[in-house]
Parts: sequence; structure tokens; C-alpha cells
Amino acid sequence: MNLSIIVPTMDRPDFVIRLIKYYKNINFLGEIFIGDSSSIANHKLLFNMIKKINYSKIKYFYLPNQNIEICQQSLAKKVNSDFIVFSGDDDFFIPSGLEKCINFLGQNSEYSVCHGNSFIFNLKDNLLSGRINYLANYTLKKVSEDDSYERFNKILNDYWVSIFSVHRTDEFLLDLELMKNIKLEFFREKVLSMSSIIRGKSKLLDTNYLYRQVHNKRYSNPKINKLVLDDNFNIDLELCSNLLTKYILKYGGKTTSLIIKN
Repeated sequence: MNLSIIVPTMDRPDFVIRLIKYYKNINFLGEIFIGDSSSIANHKLLFNMIKKINYSKIKYFYLPNQNIEICQQSLAKKVNSDFIVFSGDDDFFIPSGLEKCINFLGQNSEYSVCHGNSFIFNLKDNLLSGRINYLANYTLKKVSEDDSYERFNKILNDYWVSIFSVHRTDEFLLDLELMKNIKLEFFREKVLSMSSIIRGKSKLLDTNYLYRQVHNKRYSNPKINKLVLDDNFNIDLELCSNLLTKYILKYGGKTTSLIIKN
């Protein structure tokens, strides 16, 4: 498969091993790049566990003291495939869905990302295994507007996380470059998701694509009243506004041109 999965992780070796066993059991044909920012103890534990599994598709890298986007960038630069997708260590992609996304992007250059039907689930018994407590839809959307400003306006007013979509590797690397001076994770995620939609359209295929686990160790955005008090909030807000404006102008269409003239 001409696609690589990149998986940043930190201090969750059990989640990573479960993920690796899933892809080995279904004979996943792409490569999986693990970027581990764990403590030294957990790094050694995970490294030895991966060696015992002996799965040739795993590419493991110890990347201490890196935030999730820098880790993504480090891994993405090592990828040789034409297509790439980001995964948490608690996410599970369906290979047939990934293959359909690759084929679609290969034939439709005006689209920057592609994905299928996605779901979130919770386990009843413990974090790693057991009965499913609930299953619900996870929203990945289509964006079909021709103009970069109109696409930006759509995701701004109805936000969703396009990071979990299949991207072209070279374009994903360009988007990741925007992250390097942004301090807050809240803004890094938003800019990374919005930049890919500014660059091109988003396709939602009618195929099973992704299952994401919900649990109490999952990352969640800080509450807004705490976020705005952070010393970096106003700095990041201005920086992100400037970055996204440049992207809109770079990939602009008719509406963007009218806005510039006015």
C-alpha cells in the first residue's frame, strides 16, 4: 500500500502494542511510523516489546521532548510513500477504506484530503480490551467549495479535525511547517486542520474508515476561560490569523480575489 501511518505517542506502551498487534493481525500492507516521546523507562519498555513482536512494517523512533506536531513532522520526513495519515495510539484504520482514499486522491487533484465513515467507541471493562460500551459516529466532513476563502469559512463555522484524513505526503509536510512557531496545542491543531481545507477540497467516501477510542486518558482541549489567560494566547492568535490569511491568498479563487479588491 502506497500509504504510511504516523503515530506519535507518549508513555502509553500498552496502547502502542495493542495497535501494532491489530495491524499485524490484519496483515496491513503499509508502513507504520511510531514516534515515541516517552520517559526513558517507558521508551525502553516499548522498544523491547516491539522487538519481541517482530513486525517488519513497524518503524520505531525515540523522539524525546517533542510536542505532537513536531513529532508528526519528524516522522513525516521519514516517510517514502506518496500518501500519509495521522493516527493516535488509540485509533484504528480500516485498510480497505484507506485504499479507496488513496485511489480517489490519485485521480482528483483538486481534493487535498479524503476519508470515509468514522466512529468513536468506549470499552466497558478497561482501557485496552473488553466489551464495547457504546459506538457513535465521529464527524469527518466533505468540503466541496471551489474557493479557498469559502472552504476556510466553512470549516471555521463548522469545525472538524481533518488531521485524521488521508493526505498527500508532500502537502502534509507543507502544512506541518506552519506549526513550528505556534506555542499552544489548541492553535496548532486548528491551523493544521484548516490549512489542508484551505489548500483543497475534502472528500467523504461511503466506506468504513476509522474507529477512535474514547477514554479518560485521551487528550482534550483546555476550557476556553483557561486558554485565554495563557500568556501565549494573543500571540498565537495573531500568528495563526496571519498564517491562514497567507494560505487563503496562496490557494485563492474568485471569492478571494473579490475580497482582495474590496
